[in-house]
Amino acid sequence: MYEYSWPAILSRICGTEYHNYSRGGMSAQEYYDSWADQNHFWEKRQGYIIRLGTNDIFVYHHPVGSADDVDPSRPEHNPKTYFGYLGKIISKLKTLEKDARIFVVSLQLDHSSQESDDIIRYVNEELKKLVQKFTYTYHIDMTTYSPAYDEKAREKYAMGYHPNAIGYYMYALMIGNYIDYIIRQNYRDFFELPFVGTDLKYYR
Repeated sequence: MYEYSWPAILSRICGTEYHNYSRGGMSAQEYYDSWADQNHFWEKRQGYIIRLGTNDIFVYHHPVGSADDVDPSRPEHNPKTYFGYLGKIISKLKTLEKDARIFVVSLQLDHSSQESDDIIRYVNEELKKLVQKFTYTYHIDMTTYSPAYDEKAREKYAMGYHPNAIGYYMYALMIGNYIDYIIRQNYRDFFELPFVGTDLKYYR
């Protein structure tokens, strides 16, 4: 029910156009290898928000890898790891619009086990390195700065593991506020945002 998803809610809050290129159960590997092509989802946009990893790591148990797996100049050489595929996705989006602003979201801690939280923290640290490899690419650190998505939180804000309508609204607020923070800290990066994807330039 995409109208209740956090991107749809965030779009309504901000009054901006958005396109949802996702579905439940998605992994970075499936998205890059088949899903995006099958659904014609490689589209040129001014900005993208990428939130992948839960299914890759904890459902399908794909190799995690590291930021070192990502070669922006030769993404075809990225290994078949979570980070390798995430790098391929970002590289592909940059070929569509080199100046697109891309926000990569890390996972929330879930406290299901010490091992899972350690993996989530590791992935978060590697995401910080990954975004440095691309222009206009930013890290939304939900691992450090959001409440844990643990069993207690899911009692109120989830149906099964996916958030319910209230949970998605809360998540939209968190993502929106974090992006606002990033823009305020890097305002020169967003100065000419309306011109992304056009031939327009600002001349002093």
